[in-house]
Order: sequence, then structure tokens, then C-alpha cells
Amino acid sequence: MARILLLNPNTDTFGRHSIPIGYLTAILKERGHAVCLFDTTFLDTNYLFNKENHHTLLENLSFFKPVDLSPFDLKKKKVDVVKLFEEKLNAFSPDAIFFSFWGSQRHAGGEFVAYFNALKILEKSNIKEIPVFVGGIVPTWDAKEAIKNPMIRGVIRGEGEFAFADIADRLEARQDYSDVLNLWCKRSDGKIIENPMRALVDVLDKIPHADFSLYEEKTFLRPYHGKILRSLDFELSRGCYYDCTFCLSPFQRKTYDSPKNFRREKSVQKIIGEISLLKKKHSLDFIRYNDEIFLGMSDEKLIELAERYSKEVNLPFVIETTVRSITPERIKLLKKMGCLSISLGVESGSKFMRDTVCKKPQFENDELVKKVKIIKKAGISCNLFNIIAFPCETEAMIFETIELNHQAKPPYCMVGFFQPWEGTSLRDYCVNNGLLDGNLKGLENSSDNLKGNKLTGKNIGDDRLIDLHKKFIFFVYLPKVLWPLVERIFENNFPSKILLKVFSVILRLRFRLIP
Repeated sequence: MARILLLNPNTDTFGRHSIPIGYLTAILKERGHAVCLFDTTFLDTNYLFNKENHHTLLENLSFFKPVDLSPFDLKKKKVDVVKLFEEKLNAFSPDAIFFSFWGSQRHAGGEFVAYFNALKILEKSNIKEIPVFVGGIVPTWDAKEAIKNPMIRGVIRGEGEFAFADIADRLEARQDYSDVLNLWCKRSDGKIIENPMRALVDVLDKIPHADFSLYEEKTFLRPYHGKILRSLDFELSRGCYYDCTFCLSPFQRKTYDSPKNFRREKSVQKIIGEISLLKKKHSLDFIRYNDEIFLGMSDEKLIELAERYSKEVNLPFVIETTVRSITPERIKLLKKMGCLSISLGVESGSKFMRDTVCKKPQFENDELVKKVKIIKKAGISCNLFNIIAFPCETEAMIFETIELNHQAKPPYCMVGFFQPWEGTSLRDYCVNNGLLDGNLKGLENSSDNLKGNKLTGKNIGDDRLIDLHKKFIFFVYLPKVLWPLVERIFENNFPSKILLKVFSVILRLRFRLIP
């Protein structure tokens, strides 16, 4: 039996269960290994990561209904995180530390940030001679750079659950692990071994049912429409076949030379069995499916899934999908299954930005407005994702985005700043065109997406971008006749402060009309 410590450096107020950790835990246990988790969800890591609480930022921007946290013990403890981690190491005595895992969660952005946050914990800790193995987006994108880190013994490229498990098997047997597929590792003589990739897990049903039992009970408490409910993150499929330039999914696909089977789906039987088990085990009120295109499945499969899910699982859920995957018939099936909310990636109201710069799946603005109406008519909530501060974007284009959201009037919408993550083709464009210093690495070139980005030479100044970001929701939900007044709400004078208070009250009252 090998003893494996998993590191999950979550900075959000609420639990964000890493889906790959759930799978890896199940596989390691199935093979007889002992597994332990160090999770920072309820630890104050701001002094380590210099990152503000996202939940507070989202509420301050009026993206979601405010929620009362006072009845729940969800406050982050001000403790010495490094000391706690070292105590965990001493108590558990792991044979290896695994962290950063390849996944589609939050379109891989969450795993991107997790890699750098975990490094900060390890760099300040005395990990003795415990070997460290890492996976995920960043180590896959630049394995040569990752393997240079003296703390890191090996890098797992691509999908890593079974590669990590193979390493655990070798450690248990005290055998050489340097030939494990997907692994790049350092030998004692300093030589780097670069092993080839194994094939994708083509039949997702082969993966054991995910195991989230290592997480604290209160990590299952999540805000939803002003309430605290029990939930977790999960997926029914893997992979995306679109080429959005701002997203990491195309990079993940190219890592495997863009195979035809990159997008894979679990069978209906697997879905029913796995979700039923998770619902019962964790007393879930709802579940968040992180699939990039939930409605990427065939109509025939959706019909079968809707019939069985409604009868055998009966667990409400929220999803993300594309505009053109929405049809009245599919919405009826989602409603039958218990779908609570659908999130759609708009990104920009400018067709030029969507089609030419972002290379999103195409749709027309009036088409989006119609699809949102279809969703709302069915009694399903809707959230629109938007991005500003793209390269080439003008202020007029941002107002096209505002106008589109204003016309669609979704119950919820949110907006963030474009982040030039390594691995995205839009980052390459920015570097090649002098908009971003190519020497910036990791979090140096990817700021908090609610605060700004590091691009230079933008068509709009940073101060105005931040100003538009703060006013975005006011423009979307207030009548256009008030837009000239919205432009004044953050001016430093008494009338503007009164306007801000009045408009903020109006936005809060709007939430009361949303079921």
C-alpha cells in the first residue's frame, strides 16, 4: 500500500470539488492505496496567494443574489497554512505528494490557478525527501519548465488519473516508475526521461465512480439563488470540439493531436448509477455539471437520459451549453430532468469579436435573445457569461455586449476580463503582436478575471475598462433612459453617491422577482 497525499489549494469561499481528485481518489483506493487530502477551502490563504475572496467580489458586482452565511461555519480560519501542511505531512507520512490535475473544470481555468497556488505552499514547506508529482494544464503546456523545479520529481502530461495511480503502484512495489506512460521524470543522475502519451480514456465508464469522501462535510455547502444548498461539481462527458481562442480546451485537444474521439460521453447507465450514489452519499440538493457542452449529446441519448434521470435520480442540476444547442424540444427534456439553470457563453455582443477574434461557435444576436426567452418560458433560470478587454476590442464593441445582454434580460449575467493563459491561441496572438510580454509566466500574465488583465496597447484604457466592468450590470438591467446617469454613479460627489445607492437598491429588489 502506497500512502498518497493530494493537495487542493482552493481559494474560493465555498467548496470547489476538483473532479479529477474525485476520480483519482477512487482509483487509488480501488488499487489498495491510502489517500489523504490537504484542502485549503476554509483556510485564509490570502497572505500566501494575494487573492481576494471571489464570492465577495461577485456579490459586490451584483452578479448574484446575496446570501446570509451567518448560520453556517464557512469563515476562513486565519492560521499558518504552511505549518498545518507540515503537520499533515508528519502525521500521514506520505510516500508521494500529488497535485494539479488535468480536467475540464471551469474550462481548465481552475486547474491552471491551482498549480501555482500549490507551488507556493510547497516552496515554503519542509517536504523533506517526499517525491512530488504534478499534472494539469501548465505542466503539460511546458513540461520542460515544470520539471526544472527542484521540488518536482515528475510531470504527468494530459489525462492523468491512471498515470498517477501507476506511479503509486510502483512506489508500493518499490519498483522503478520512470517508464510510466505520460510521465516525464528526473532520474538521480539528473537525466530527464520523457515517456510517450497513453491513449485517451475512450470509454469513460471504465473509470470507477468518483469518490469525494476526503472533503470536509461543509465543502458541500454552496450558494444558489440566495440560499445555501448541498452540491458538488461533476461531469458526464469529457472534451470539447470547438476552437475558442480564449479557452484552454483546444490546447487540451491538440495535446492528443486532435483525435476524433476527444469528446467522450459516459453511458446513460453509468450516469444513472454514479449520480444516484453521489446524491445518496452526500445528501445533495443539486449538482453542477461542468461539461463544456452539456447538450453535445445526441437527441436520442438525451431522450433516454431524461426519462431515466427524472425517475431514478431526481436530482436538480445546473449546466453550461452553447446557444445553438438550445431547442424547444431539448429545453422540455431538461425541464423534465429537473434542470434549474442554464449558462451560455456569450463573451461578446460584437459578431466580429465572436467570429474572428474569439472563434466561438457562431450565433446571431437575435438568436441568443430568442433562446433566452425559450429557457425562461420553460421556468428554467439562465446566466450569460461575458468577457471584456479582448485584444482589438473597442468601447463600442463592449456596448454591443451590454446591449445584447440588455435585450436578452437573463435572470443573471456576469462579466470578467480576458485572461491570456498559456496554452490559449489568443495569448499567442497577444505576444506576437506586442500586446503581452512573452516572458511573463503563469499568474504573472493572468490576473484575477474580476480585476483586469496585463495586456498593453489596448484600444481602451485600464481605468475605463474597470469602470465599464463595475457598471456592466447597471447598464444591463436599468432602462436605457437612465444610462447617462449610470455613467456618473462612481464620480466622487454627493449626487453620484445618491444615484449609486438608489440604483443598487433597484438591482437588489430585482433579485426578489427572480424565483
